[in-house]
Amino acid sequence: MVKKALSGKIAVPLIGIVLAVAAGCPREEAPPDYELQALYQKAAQALVENRLSEAEDLFRSVLKSSPNHGGGLCGLAGTLRRKAGKLPPAERSAALSEAERLLERALKEDPESRTARHELALVLRNLERLAEADAAYQKLMAQDANDLDSIVARAQIAELQKEPARAEKILREAIVTRPRSAILELELGRLLLRLQRTEEARTVLASIGDALQVYTSSRRPEEAYFEALDELGQLAVQGGRLEEARAIYQKILTVEPQDFMAWEVLAALDENEKKWPEAEKKYRRSLDIDRAHASGWRGLARCLLAQGKREDARYAWQRADSLVVQSPEQAIELSQELESFGDRAWARAVLEKAQLVQTGDAQAQKAIEARLRELAAPGDGGTGTDR
Repeated sequence: MVKKALSGKIAVPLIGIVLAVAAGCPREEAPPDYELQALYQKAAQALVENRLSEAEDLFRSVLKSSPNHGGGLCGLAGTLRRKAGKLPPAERSAALSEAERLLERALKEDPESRTARHELALVLRNLERLAEADAAYQKLMAQDANDLDSIVARAQIAELQKEPARAEKILREAIVTRPRSAILELELGRLLLRLQRTEEARTVLASIGDALQVYTSSRRPEEAYFEALDELGQLAVQGGRLEEARAIYQKILTVEPQDFMAWEVLAALDENEKKWPEAEKKYRRSLDIDRAHASGWRGLARCLLAQGKREDARYAWQRADSLVVQSPEQAIELSQELESFGDRAWARAVLEKAQLVQTGDAQAQKAIEARLRELAAPGDGGTGTDR
């Protein structure tokens, strides 16, 4: 159960990147047309709020009125790049190609625009033109040698190009020569984990330490610090060092008591030791902070059922049911829990809903179909309880 609770990462917010794109590039004087400026601000807000279709329409309207509007060019390109991830291959390629053309226009207007070049690098990565993306990041670093995003991106590209030694070299050299930043140590630690060099990874991640004031980078290291602690916590769980894991997640909560995933991991540790009331309290604390994560409701349901509170457990599973449709893995796990609860009909319904949503994911479809076959096997037919 503990490892399942760890499937949610402590996410590093991307809102800064979105705002950077939405804020406009290249930098230009505020247009005298205040209606156009208001339209642009509305488009930027739609992008920040991930209303991509609306943002696309609004940015296109901006460019119709002002074809060389730097913010409009970058904003539309960023919108298309983000939309492309959800499109079929042919449409995805067309969207990314249009984004590339828009950014080339933006850079023609202002060759020094960092936002345009950064967005172009992301588009090139999505087009799998890795050498060109790497060149774009090198140009960004020529403008700012301490650009941490570009350093990390270059290491990631090297790994994608099947050159992990080069990726490691990029990160280790940057750690030595750049202002100290937990971001680089975190990336190196994760690279070493992917290379299955676990003990080296633990050493690097632990080197980040608790004294964040030693980090001299202009970038605040707190987010990377929390993610490094999370990685160390997962390593402790995987190694069976559960008390070490407990201490790590308690440390996170002393600094950030609103971290719902840390509460959930501590709940899972209690659940693993069959400390049902303690686990229930921690799952509830996690859900008080964020009620929209299915794993928390599932954990709460398991603890309630273990204490004989079947109706309360049913309610918690109902809440989980409303949230798992986008996650094939969680839908399958929920179906297993509901089968154990004695309701195969409900378990099948959960899988069938997920199957409808995951029509474009062949691997997810295969896993769901296999689980449905298990439920169709002869045995206890379960109940058809009212949910």
